[in-house]
Amino acid sequence: MKKTLMLCVFILGIVSLGFSQESSNPQLFKKNEIGINLSDMAIFRNIGLSYERIGNPLGYGITGRVLLGSNDKEDMYSNEQAYSITPFLRYYFFNEKSYNGYGFYGEASMKIFGINTYTCSYNYHYDEYGTWYWNEPTYTKKVTTDMAFCIGIGYKFLSKYGFYLDLNLGIGRTFGLSESYNNEVVGKGGVIFGYRF
Repeated sequence: MKKTLMLCVFILGIVSLGFSQESSNPQLFKKNEIGINLSDMAIFRNIGLSYERIGNPLGYGITGRVLLGSNDKEDMYSNEQAYSITPFLRYYFFNEKSYNGYGFYGEASMKIFGINTYTCSYNYHYDEYGTWYWNEPTYTKKVTTDMAFCIGIGYKFLSKYGFYLDLNLGIGRTFGLSESYNNEVVGKGGVIFGYRF
């Protein structure tokens, strides 16, 4: 809860520092963006990076996420995502000809992701009196892959200094390629802070 509150305060502070959407903003004519997903680090123990090539009115790019590490027993039954690679295509609405890659957008993407699945085995043995015992369970991790087509929406703020803040949210349905992954619906999105160059 404390991390989430700090993230919200940080975002509000950035927005209040003067994200500009005016046509005089020189950053509107630059075409490349790199960013890091702040919500991944603060909430999900992931690191997420993104790249976007800005067009008019289309943008396209790719995001990647990697699980930083989780061996907690409660996570061993959650089918956590080990990684994801998501190419995307965005359409920016309400942009005049001189405005590029900011504001409200719609997005279509293809999420390719790996799932950590765990199997549990017990090692039984008998003592000299025929009484059986078991040792601590052994967990074996296996990574399986699935895909999902996703749609989403978002809004991007752009400052005159080249920094941007991208708020986005999406949802998709899996293809069912992994027998061990039971979720039919996956989500994507976050709060991405980055730089345009």
